[in-house]
Amino acid sequence: MKKMTVHPYLLGFGYLFLLVLLILNGASVCRGMGAAVMVCLNTMIPSLYAMMIFSELFLSCGLDRIFARALQYPAKFLFGCSGQVLVIFLLSQVAGYPIGAKLLGTLVKDGQLTRRQASFLSGVCFGGGPAFLAGLFLENTADLYLVFLAGFLSNLILFLCMSRFLRADAFPSEKGSCRPKGAALLVEAACTSGRALLRICAVVILFGGILSLYEEIFSFLPEQDMRVIGGFAEISRITLLFPYASSKLPLLGAMLSFGGLCVLMQIAAIAGAHLHMGYVFLLRGLAAALTAGWIALYQHLFPAQETAAAVVIFEAPPEIQVGFPLPAFLLLVMTVMLLRSSQRI
Repeated sequence: MKKMTVHPYLLGFGYLFLLVLLILNGASVCRGMGAAVMVCLNTMIPSLYAMMIFSELFLSCGLDRIFARALQYPAKFLFGCSGQVLVIFLLSQVAGYPIGAKLLGTLVKDGQLTRRQASFLSGVCFGGGPAFLAGLFLENTADLYLVFLAGFLSNLILFLCMSRFLRADAFPSEKGSCRPKGAALLVEAACTSGRALLRICAVVILFGGILSLYEEIFSFLPEQDMRVIGGFAEISRITLLFPYASSKLPLLGAMLSFGGLCVLMQIAAIAGAHLHMGYVFLLRGLAAALTAGWIALYQHLFPAQETAAAVVIFEAPPEIQVGFPLPAFLLLVMTVMLLRSSQRI
């Protein structure tokens, strides 16, 4: 007798269950995805596209090798890595969450790093960037500097511990490349970055629908707990925790250091074929714990009065009227299909 395979039935049941949830909560899902679309249009694309094009040009023009030569001896002496890896680490701390993984994925594709090396390094070449943090802590620059420095120090400690173990300093001799030049170089960088940004926005929209379902299903939970879970899932939800008491700053720092499941999926969408995402997830958890610890230690040594900070970067999107949930279901399915096919692009 032929043994039955359970997996297809479980998958079918999962799709059926998802369809029922979408039918029952179609309006909420569409509002969530509509809000995510507005986040992509108003925040993600304007803040990331230029930096992603810059990073693509940074590698294509060989500027990383120019800076790497200047940092080669400090990198080798202090971290046991190449100057190029140190350049990517420093750039990732100020350029935003996905940039470090994108640069490391390119080095794997070019044969300059192994997949294992790039996976570990992607776990520390990771940061929200000062621009995003400045928008959050505009009314309290002291907290801005504290969160940024705590996150940077956590990444630096992990990078220092791993770099010598990884021996990410053995690069093959450079071969002649056929990269475009002039205007073609700029156009290619814009198109490559645009494709990567499309994958990022697809994940953001997907999480918009998922978190809307989560809020409907678990509406019985305390509102503050739901906001904390939502912040760890999608980092833009951290704005719902503002204004905050200073005692909550370690938690906020941990969220910003972790980056959220949505950001980790964005990394998988950009460079998942070149990375082991389990390593990235583990290291971001360690970095979040370290960041919270550094902030708590600072507050213990230098106690301050309780203050409340305002957030200014988030605006609630307009309501979306929905009559039928099928478009939301199709959009969610197409988003999943896009993510599953992204590794083959």
